[in-house]
Amino acid sequence: MKKLILIFAFILIIQTCIESIPLCLATGEEYKQEITKTIEEFVTAFESGDIDSAMQYISINYRFVTDDGGIVDYKLFKTETEKIRDRAFLQYADFIITNIVLKEIDIQDNKAFILVEFDSNALNLDNLEEEKSKQKRSAVLVKEGDFWKIVEWRIVE
Repeated sequence: MKKLILIFAFILIIQTCIESIPLCLATGEEYKQEITKTIEEFVTAFESGDIDSAMQYISINYRFVTDDGGIVDYKLFKTETEKIRDRAFLQYADFIITNIVLKEIDIQDNKAFILVEFDSNALNLDNLEEEKSKQKRSAVLVKEGDFWKIVEWRIVE
């Protein structure tokens, strides 16, 4: 009788695990869609020069150590992003970002590690030539409440 109860319990455990797999996959797919939307909206806000809107997608806990040992936090990231925008808008016109693709997404609990690629096109006002480039960024996002927020955004060369 004990053996039969153990077999029955084992079957119930296996069945419960198998039934929960679609739920886990659905959550993973839902998270991927949310993360993709976050990145697309962040990049689009930056493209338009609206840094305040772009910063809505950055975690207040944004922080990473640069290769030379410097620390970039939320405030410094915002300041540096504004400087980049100001320089870019002086030198370039018709700045457009296209083909935003998340190449890799690794979700671990409430943290996501991603690699994103996108194309940028702009008219260089110095020489009146169109410039095109492919950009790569690695990012780390965390789930804060109902939203994914960027806690790290790095250029990948």
